[in-house]
Amino acid sequence: MEFAAGVFYLIIITTGTLAVVLLLQWIGQLRNKAVDLQIAFPLRNSVQKLLLWQRNWSEVQKVLATICLAVVGSRLFIYLLGSIWSLYFTDGHTLAFHSVWQQWDAGHYLFIAENGYVAAPHEKAVLIAFFPLYPYLIKGFGFIFRDYSVAGYFVSTVSLMAACYFLYKLVKEQTSPSVAAKAVLFLIISPFSVFLGLVFTESLFLALVIAFFYALKKQRWLIAGTIGFFAALTKNQGILLLIPYLMEALVALVHQPRGRQERPVMSLGLKTLTPVLLILAGLAVYILINYRVTGNPFQFLAYQKSHWHNSFGFFAENIRNMLLLASSFTDYEFRFSLMVLQPIVFMFALFALCAAVVKKIPPSINAFSLAFLLVSFSPTWLLSGARYSTALFYIPMLLAIVSTTTSRLIVLSGLSMSLMCFFVIVYVEGAMF
Repeated sequence: MEFAAGVFYLIIITTGTLAVVLLLQWIGQLRNKAVDLQIAFPLRNSVQKLLLWQRNWSEVQKVLATICLAVVGSRLFIYLLGSIWSLYFTDGHTLAFHSVWQQWDAGHYLFIAENGYVAAPHEKAVLIAFFPLYPYLIKGFGFIFRDYSVAGYFVSTVSLMAACYFLYKLVKEQTSPSVAAKAVLFLIISPFSVFLGLVFTESLFLALVIAFFYALKKQRWLIAGTIGFFAALTKNQGILLLIPYLMEALVALVHQPRGRQERPVMSLGLKTLTPVLLILAGLAVYILINYRVTGNPFQFLAYQKSHWHNSFGFFAENIRNMLLLASSFTDYEFRFSLMVLQPIVFMFALFALCAAVVKKIPPSINAFSLAFLLVSFSPTWLLSGARYSTALFYIPMLLAIVSTTTSRLIVLSGLSMSLMCFFVIVYVEGAMF
């Protein structure tokens, strides 16, 4: 069985590499950049004809078509890989879609979408610790699809498309279209991207965060504040968007051109700084929901401590404890997913953040990412630090910037794709990360 699993994994890696080659060529030609790797692959002539057919499309149409193709194709690849692995190599031996993919928090979001927050029984009352925007969106689209699970996959997949589109726009503003296209590629095939198409909140939060920074880049303060409002309703880390907002707003005020037509400083300051209150309002709405359901505006914190044994600690101490615990658990799967993977992801993300500073990724992005990283790895019982890292979109940006040659691009994308395949299998096996 182990040999068969190894052969199957090798086949998947080979297939995934060919998929990356096709995606690289597609993106490169849509962006009028030569990324012809001179590798034959099935349907190459059909792809060439399709590229000729869309030659007269607008830039937005080309980019959206590429993103939709890449997102849908990558999700189908993940579903296929996980489902086949589940059928042949897990104890469950099932192809039932929901059985394979609706694990851990997915069931909680679907319950909230169907029933809302409840005060009893206790095992359902604790779900108020999950922020409301994502399950409420599932509920809204559930009326259309008549199935909450389908609505969940739809919200996550469309959110991933939106995240890719705004990432492309944001990176293009900073660098060039070719680098932006590569950033989209690295986001889609990131190691933990398995969560970005499932019933988890990661893809929605990622889309809101990237759209927020794009609005800041354009100095659309009200739009940025509104997006921040929804981000604060999606995850507790959404409140951290206060940091980049204030940084960008203060820079804009300091560098405001001086002249006769200058608007009053007070008026300009109010227009720029007032929308930041919307981010606080998002958290306030969630606190109000807690109060209306339980009578305690901070009940979510109480449940985090009593039910999940979680409180806010010091990230360095938490990681140290994780490493020490790794040697005491006999369950190797549990030891890997919780005790080993979390510190590795933290150290890699921290190293990448240092490189991002050197590569001159905007300070506001770096500041938010650092705050997000420290807060996400500060819970005393760290369950999902690896999954939370999908919001660190500076990593795809950094990989795109350093992929200056075709060979480097192939190596980095192949490595990322291999890790993605590995963690798809880890997820299907039931590991928590």
